[in-house]
Order: sequence, then C-alpha cells, then structure tokens
Amino acid sequence: EMGVGIKVETNGASGVGNQLTAEDIRKAKAIIIAADKAVEMDRFDGKPLINRPVADGIRKTEELINLALSGDTEVYRAANGAKAATASNEKQSLGGALYKHLMSGVSQMLPFVIGGGIMIALAFLIDGALGVPNENLGNLGSYHELASMFMKIGGAAFGLMLPVFACYVAYSIAEKPGLVAGFVAGAIAKEGFAFGKIPYAAGGEATSTLAGVSSGFLGALVGGFIAGALVLAIKKYVKVPRSLEGAKSILLLPLLGTILTGFVMLAVNIPMAAINTAMNDFLGGLGGGSAVLLGIVLGGMMAVDMGGPVNKAAYVFGTGTLAATVSSGGSVAMAAVMAGGMVPPLAIFVATLLFKDKFTKEERNSGLTN
Repeated sequence: EMGVGIKVETNGASGVGNQLTAEDIRKAKAIIIAADKAVEMDRFDGKPLINRPVADGIRKTEELINLALSGDTEVYRAANGAKAATASNEKQSLGGALYKHLMSGVSQMLPFVIGGGIMIALAFLIDGALGVPNENLGNLGSYHELASMFMKIGGAAFGLMLPVFACYVAYSIAEKPGLVAGFVAGAIAKEGFAFGKIPYAAGGEATSTLAGVSSGFLGALVGGFIAGALVLAIKKYVKVPRSLEGAKSILLLPLLGTILTGFVMLAVNIPMAAINTAMNDFLGGLGGGSAVLLGIVLGGMMAVDMGGPVNKAAYVFGTGTLAATVSSGGSVAMAAVMAGGMVPPLAIFVATLLFKDKFTKEERNSGLTN
C-alpha cells in the first residue's frame, strides 16, 4: 500500500523464519524490530534501527515505516555494549522490560515443557494400555520397560525446563555472556542448593530441612534476572585493554558471572524454596469448590485479553506449578490454564464457520488455523 519493499523475519515459538541474510541487511535502508523477546542484534551494526514492542508493529505499522524512511533514526552500534538505538525508540518502562525478559525465557522453555510433558503422558498411556497390577499402581508410568523409557526421556527433557528458562531470561538481559550464568542459576534453583538449612521448607512446619529443596520456577525466575543483571554490570564496569576484549567475552564474563550468580543463588534459594513450597502446598490442598474457583479465575485470565499481559500472568503461574507436580500426576492449575487458553481460538473458528458473511476471506482462512 505504501510502495515500500520490506522483508519480514519472524521469531516465534517455532524459531526464526524467513531469516534476514547479510545481503538483505546490507541493502536495507533501515531496520525495524517489533519484538517482546531478545533478538540477535550484532548483525545490525551500522544500520539505522528502530526497536519497539510487538504491539507497535501491529498497530503503528505505517508510522514505523515512515520513521524508518525519514532518516531520523539513530545508527545501531554493536561495539558499544550492544546498546539499543535511543533516538528513535520509545523509552521502555521497567515493567515492559521485565515482561520482555520474562517472555524470552518462557518462549525458549516451552519446547522442553511440551516435549517432556507429552513423553511423560505417553508413559502413563502405555502402562494404562498394557495393564498394571493393582499392587503396582504406584509405579504407573514406569512399570513396563517401554513406559519406563518414555518416562526417563520425558523426565530428562522436563528436567532442563528451569535451567533453560533462567538461561534465556539472562540472555535477554545481557545477551550471550549471560547464558552460562543464567543456566547455572536455573540448575541451582532446580536442585535447591543453598547455604546451610532452609527453615520452613516442609510447608509451614517449624523444621530445618537440609538444603536441597527446589525453589522451582520462582527461584529460576529470580535467578535468571540476577544472572542477567550481574553479567550486565560486569560487562559495563569491568574494563580491560582493547587487546583483551575477546578474552573478556569468552572467559572473564562467564567466569565472574557464574561465580557471583552461584553464590547469590545459594542465599536466594533459602526464601524462594520456602515460598515455592508454600505455594505448592496451597495448590495441593485445594479441593472441591476451591479448585473450581481457582480454575475459573485462571481460565478467565487466559481468555480475557488474547495473549496480553493478563493471559501471560496466568500462563506463567500455571507453568510455575508444573515442575513440582509432574511426578504426582500433573498440575490442576496448568490444566485450567490450557483449557481456558483454548476457548478464544475455538470461538473464533466456530464464528468464522457459522457466520461467514461477517468475516473477510482472509479472516475465514485465519480462523481455520486458530
């Protein structure tokens, strides 16, 4: 419509699609990034660049293109700590930045949750189909050898969920140097490593359980932000001669980031494990009307704003209960989240099927893929 040639690179849950080549970037007059997750930025060095939330890419498309063509955008310089172009960017709020980093971690974690979860479900399905004696129902999902294999493979994938989540939260904040520190933070959260003992880790009882109680999704979330912030601070304030810049990226930043993050996490795991255990005990204690009420609230949150912040808050809460409940048959909260999330796309599909005259041909075709 505007007579402007563009190439759009997508970067969703299935990975990068229609990727920009070096030649595409060289020929481009300007680069527009509309994303709520981390994007590989170094390749845009020396190009005029606009960096906005994904909502602006949808709602303000013409405005962004005109701004890119105006020549008033700042040139991006990757050598300056991969800073974002500022002259043409709207200053991102703290909440917006936190949301972007959080969703970067969630989007990279999802394949592990889905792949591992399906493998574990298949293990239960295989045992159910082959039959398990009543006295061995406690081993359902790993009674037969084939089911046990599925359970172990799924468990291995699921076990990487927290490290990968924390890893990519840190990556979103500090880029590549934050990867190893974030992964270590997630692993520490998963294993529950901590200084000394964790008070009240048995779910509110006045005990001093030995360190080793996982702080779960909440610990990995906090750990990812800690890792990213620490590596970013080291990157900014630790100066080395230009000749050692390469060593700083591959040795100094990962090493110092991992050491500092590791010791901070040993302290952070103490309160986070107590909070995570209390939350899981609360969910485990829900029954009857309480569980129904929780399901109504989470399902409503998932369906109310079509993938917006309310939807994401419910999804993150549901995902946070998965790690602690997978061995006990799954999370009631996550079941409600998934059921509620299916309502809008199914409603759109039914609407395009029953009321075809209300939609354009393109909208009807989109309804089929919902």
